[in-house]
Amino acid sequence: MAQLKDVIVFRDDLYFDGAVQADWFYQPHKTEAVAKSFVFHGPQNHAVAKNDFGGQGLMDTASFALRLARKAENVDDGSALTLAIAGYGTGKSHLAVTLASLFSGEQWQPQLHEAILANIERADANIAVSIRPLVKKPRLVLTLNGMRDFNLHYELL
Repeated sequence: MAQLKDVIVFRDDLYFDGAVQADWFYQPHKTEAVAKSFVFHGPQNHAVAKNDFGGQGLMDTASFALRLARKAENVDDGSALTLAIAGYGTGKSHLAVTLASLFSGEQWQPQLHEAILANIERADANIAVSIRPLVKKPRLVLTLNGMRDFNLHYELL
């Protein structure tokens, strides 16, 4: 008879020793581990029903990524701004590092870029097909960790 420990394995390589921080995007060894491990969910496997919490703007992460990609390419009309609101510990920073990696373009870290697209495809193949051409070109992506003290300085050249 098989024991549970023989069937389930804890992935030490995916344990981040606490919460993911958005500014880990600037630490390549952390970026790769974080972005490769993000599990997207699509519209068919979204864990929250539209009428839960009043149904106001609830969206799965694969559709959210596609919405951002469409806005970045000016495919959708309307405001260029997007706001994601979720409770503590729900993966907002993990998603931010993953999307920053994806939107940096396929030449920035090609293997990581493909791994993220493969994760989106696992969630929803149609969204993966739609998002792929929108995230090819390089973009300047800035991630800010609002919990840290920042001193931003600008120099005019």
